[in-house]
Amino acid sequence: MIGNVSTILGFSLMMFLSSVEGRSTSMHSNPPRSGQNLLARERRQEPEIDLQTIVEVLAEMDGNDCGKRYLCEVGTIPQEMRNKQEKATMDLFQGKGVADSVEMAQFRSAANYGVVAKAPQLCVHRYKNCALGKQPVLQTLLAEGRDLDTNLV
Repeated sequence: MIGNVSTILGFSLMMFLSSVEGRSTSMHSNPPRSGQNLLARERRQEPEIDLQTIVEVLAEMDGNDCGKRYLCEVGTIPQEMRNKQEKATMDLFQGKGVADSVEMAQFRSAANYGVVAKAPQLCVHRYKNCALGKQPVLQTLLAEGRDLDTNLV
């Protein structure tokens, strides 16, 4: 069983991403502008998600860099071979944001490094504080019996 919080971060990150999949238009890293139509905003059924705040919480949990290693490993997967969740993950974390917090920049750096590195072994080496050994984070989570497509544990 996965025993420490930082190892669970990769799983938590995947669950968070799958829960907001398809709602990326509702996510923002900056507060809404004052000139936006408030009535239209009130009609939305889905609450807005402050991605920066969530990333700060995830960063606090990521003491051993397993979340960053997971993002790096996802980045190594060729774009055409990524599943929906992996594509959503990379859409959130790849590139560079204008007003990124330090924590968001660290997660983006991990995702971008994976794209450039193209080899999960380099992610293992870069994020060696993650105590999962050489097995990829995603494989470890799957070995734990989690159904990542349906979020069933």
